[in-house]
Amino acid sequence: MRSSTPPTLPLYRPFLQDGGMKGSGTYLYCRLAHNDGFSLELQKEEILQFAEQAGLEIVGISAEYAGGRTLDRIGLNEVSQAICSGKADIVLVKSTSRIARDMPHFQEYIRFLDENGAMLCCMQEQLVFGGRYCHAEN
Repeated sequence: MRSSTPPTLPLYRPFLQDGGMKGSGTYLYCRLAHNDGFSLELQKEEILQFAEQAGLEIVGISAEYAGGRTLDRIGLNEVSQAICSGKADIVLVKSTSRIARDMPHFQEYIRFLDENGAMLCCMQEQLVFGGRYCHAEN
């Protein structure tokens, strides 16, 4: 049996499938719930290296210690402001869980990005959500 995509979540396309993201402004977002002294910096370095190797134009980096049960976080708000101002149209994260820990909040953020012509790129899952990549053919 084939499962269907929830109607509130835009369809996705495999990450960096066509290389069409080069030249777009990319904002890197890193988040950990607790400060363990080194993991946030490692996450930041991993995402930065990936973005540079992919040829993405990095316009900002936000790294914070915060829980993932709400979207009202200082670092994520910084990213959202960059999207709204047109400074960035790509948000690059290590994993979908860096945005939110539950599906309703994740969907809410994807809708926000989609409405602003931006997209979320998730390294671990190798998926792109929102923006001009939200209408992938099945």
